[in-house]
Order: sequence, then C-alpha cells, then structure tokens
Amino acid sequence: MSFFKSGFFDTGASGLGQREKTNEITTTDATATDILSIPLAEGQTMSLEVQITGRRTDSGNAGLSVSYRLAGAFKRNASGNVTQVSLTQSDPVFFDDGAAWDATLNADTTNQTVDVRVTGEIDVTIKWTARANYTIQSS
Repeated sequence: MSFFKSGFFDTGASGLGQREKTNEITTTDATATDILSIPLAEGQTMSLEVQITGRRTDSGNAGLSVSYRLAGAFKRNASGNVTQVSLTQSDPVFFDDGAAWDATLNADTTNQTVDVRVTGEIDVTIKWTARANYTIQSS
C-alpha cells in the first residue's frame, strides 16, 4: 500500500533542460514501489541524480532511518525503449540504521519511463521522500 504527494519544477523550455521532481509515499510492505516516474520520449537522453530518505513512523522501533543517493543516465532512441546506459552507485547509502530497505533506478520499457523505486519491509510503516534533479536533451 502506498500514499502519494508530489511536486514538479521545470526550468527548461519545451520539456528540455534542467528539471526537478519530488514525491512522498508511505509503504507498509516489502514490495518495490515507484516513488518517482519520469517519462522519456523517443530521441531523448537523460542524466539523473536522486536523493531518497526513508523513516520508520509506526510504533515499533520508530525513527529507524535511511538515506540514499543514486545517479544514472538513460536514453531512448527512435522507435526504441528506455535504456539505462550508466549507473553510479559507488556509495549509494548516505546513512543506514541497519534497515533492510532499498532504493533503485529502473528503465520501464512498458511505460517508457525512468522510475525511482523504494522497497520497505513487511508490516513496517515507512515514510519516503525523493527529490530528483535531471537534465533531458533531445535530438
């Protein structure tokens, strides 16, 4: 189960240039859940940096926290699918209280989006916040 609250900031013209997107969700299980999805049109390339923070908010061990930083590059050629061409995760975990949670980047070829996914824990309520800064260039 997930609950969404999102925001979007665009400093580029015609959908190109530097952009920022934020979102918050709450998870209560260990299912990988998209916290952000960014569409990539044919003929576009994207570079992306994401900061993600998760904090346990239920009564059991409340305050347990993690913080991730992910970066990658994606492209979509004409008549093609979104493809991940680079991933930088040399030290993706800024802070981790020891929780078995995770955050990843994903090329979704069904919806042609770049997805930021978080995975929580069964029967644990976690509030997640993600902020993505990305640049899109078109041919």
